[in-house]
Amino acid sequence: MKKINKIFLLAIILCLFANMLGCAKRNVNVQKNDEHRRQSWLKYINWDAERLSYSGKNIKIAVIDSGIDQNIPELNCKIDIETSVVKSNKESDVKHGTAVASIISAENHSDNQVNGIAHNARIVSIDVTNQSEGIVEVGDLIKGIEKAIEYKVDIINISIGCLKDDEELKSVIKKAWDNNIIIVSSAGNYMENNVLYPSKYKETLSVGSLNKKGKIISPQGDVDKKVVYFIGENIVSAIGNNEYAGCEGTSFSTAICTGLVALLLEKKNDKKSVKEYIENLDYSNGIDFIEIINNYK
Repeated sequence: MKKINKIFLLAIILCLFANMLGCAKRNVNVQKNDEHRRQSWLKYINWDAERLSYSGKNIKIAVIDSGIDQNIPELNCKIDIETSVVKSNKESDVKHGTAVASIISAENHSDNQVNGIAHNARIVSIDVTNQSEGIVEVGDLIKGIEKAIEYKVDIINISIGCLKDDEELKSVIKKAWDNNIIIVSSAGNYMENNVLYPSKYKETLSVGSLNKKGKIISPQGDVDKKVVYFIGENIVSAIGNNEYAGCEGTSFSTAICTGLVALLLEKKNDKKSVKEYIENLDYSNGIDFIEIINNYK
């Protein structure tokens, strides 16, 4: 049998289709005073819609993932395109992709909903997940990136990774960058002295995770690729069906970084400059979005 190189969604390798690894489901109708209303992770990065001058307006973001639940109110009318490169499945589990999209661009319309980073950004949902097995094949990821290039997006969010290099994957990542697209990619969970592909490629923004105290969770040690770090624990997001979850992992740190990229691109649409600016951020004293955006010239 022909061997197929398969990529696992980072935050859900073990149990995407049971619950979500590191995610405790919360129903807002029951737990009205739960942490999903406080969203402490937003305070950690000093995100404040009333004090931020930018919201990702006119920035188009491809979320290459498991698909997205379009019915959640926080993402109402934000998904411009929904497509798939894999065979459709009526019972598809879209929690992971929905959580990622929610972190990027959710907009709170009531006390019982959550906010994302760039609530005026537009989303292109590209499903690349084999739902029956909960994995992503390299070939499908490549097709997904090709789709994103075709749709002329500004940013590609890839909360997916694998240990092995792949020449076709490397080539399509370079193609995306050459087409003036910023690729934001998860460095990987439980990584030491290494990051996963495609985040290892020089064209990508490689994103790792911090805990609430600002300590590195992953990747740790000496890494031969520049990694930027964002909070990666208890990131409360919408996962569909009126449910919310406090999520953990570099998948969700990546979504936060993608949201920041959208805000910066709205301020100054110079993708090379934005990538270099984010790669040189000092995360040692925490990430302050207001300061970061104000300092970007």
